[in-house]
Amino acid sequence: MAQIHVGDVGTAIRLQVIDRVSGPATPCDLSEASDIDMLFRTPGGVCRQKTGALVTDGTDGCIQYLTEAGVLDEAGFWEVQAHVTTADGSWWTETAGFRVSPNLCPLS
Repeated sequence: MAQIHVGDVGTAIRLQVIDRVSGPATPCDLSEASDIDMLFRTPGGVCRQKTGALVTDGTDGCIQYLTEAGVLDEAGFWEVQAHVTTADGSWWTETAGFRVSPNLCPLS
């Protein structure tokens, strides 16, 4: 993942959903997912729920959220976790973290 800055718009925050329970770790087939929610916790502890999407056809387990204006509003360490729903059930992913860097100075 490239360096992320406060105020970035259109940055892809990606996760790969992996099955670690049914034998060797393998990507989950999410091609039939009905809901993909991505939950973000800011450095200040605020939780935000955003709608995620498949990156490809879903068979690789890769999902993403493209940042929108006003979302990345705080520098520091962020956490992300996804909740995926299919016809077979719903699951939470492992959490992942990423750093949002401050900008040198605001644009005028």
